[in-house]
Amino acid sequence: MLRGKAFECVSLIGDAVGKDTFVNDAHEVMHAMVQFTQAGFAPDDPTREYIHEAAGRIATTLQRDFKPYVSALLPGIFTVLSQRPQEVDPESLPDDDDDNNEEDMSLLVVGEKVLGLKTTILEEMKEALTLVATLISALEDDFAEFLPATCQNLLPLLEFPLSEEV
Repeated sequence: MLRGKAFECVSLIGDAVGKDTFVNDAHEVMHAMVQFTQAGFAPDDPTREYIHEAAGRIATTLQRDFKPYVSALLPGIFTVLSQRPQEVDPESLPDDDDDNNEEDMSLLVVGEKVLGLKTTILEEMKEALTLVATLISALEDDFAEFLPATCQNLLPLLEFPLSEEV
């Protein structure tokens, strides 16, 4: 998590000083960030959120100069967005009175089935969608080459059953 905080700090500094001052350092930071993201994240790793927020901030600062990093970031984003609710045994669900519930889940009843997904995963999905929107906004028409893969990964979310925010 410390590494995530460091990326966040650097991105805030870059945002404050602007593109011209930050551009060389931003490229070094992004190379480090790409290496870290390509190694993958553990489920529910809070570092992912810091990195996505920092990448979005750096993309906003660099605008079109951020393009070289998009192809390295998208696979991780798409992995987050590919998660789907699973059928849950209603008998195994904790009581609503249980304040110690570490497995907070969003649930949906479909016919006789109960579908569920951890709420933290839904939050990660919303954060990933926000990053995609930020990348599109920052790169403008330079994002065009990434549109086919992006659309392919976003289309299934149009029928996502658990959250209107996803």
